[in-house]
Amino acid sequence: MHGRGRSKLKDRTVAKAQGGQVVLAPAFFAHLLPQMGIEELLVTLYFLHLSQGEGEMKEEELVGNPLLLRALARHSSRPAQAALAGLAQALRRGTLKRKEGEKGVIVSGAPLAPISNIYRLYEENVGPLSPLVAEELRLAEARYPWPWIAAAFREAVEHNKRSWSYIKAILRRWEEEGIDEAPRRSSGLDEVRWLEERYRRGKGGAARPS
Repeated sequence: MHGRGRSKLKDRTVAKAQGGQVVLAPAFFAHLLPQMGIEELLVTLYFLHLSQGEGEMKEEELVGNPLLLRALARHSSRPAQAALAGLAQALRRGTLKRKEGEKGVIVSGAPLAPISNIYRLYEENVGPLSPLVAEELRLAEARYPWPWIAAAFREAVEHNKRSWSYIKAILRRWEEEGIDEAPRRSSGLDEVRWLEERYRRGKGGAARPS
């Protein structure tokens, strides 16, 4: 999905122009994609492609585009109706919207909720985010306390083991084995500072907060 340059899409939206390409945000895969039907997905993706990073285009050009209709024809015997249905679904969700003051113009919709810190940690310390890893990160974020997650990433970086499988193994070990919480309690440090101090001392393990 290539673009012409300047983008009207903001950070943490469905997509943004970057280096001449339209880049889908990790939150698109983690939160939007699992909820979309094929019509809505194709309309949204073709909008991003056809608008070439500018973030807006005429409605008739979108739903009447031959490439979009050809793609929809693989899933529907009435691709023109499927295009209109997909656009209606994207408008209801808010990923696309009609531009105020300009009839028949479609623009990118409201920003997604801020991308969770765990996604940012992964991209900064491990690498590009895939849909499968994004789902695993979402589950891990719901399962483990944030200090554990931050500390596990930090340990992986310190040991030059920059992979999600390594980080996940750390979290699972901490969950299964536990650790004496006395050092944290006796030192008077809060959870985050205790973890940081523990790693400076070279100790391993963690205890899940009660």
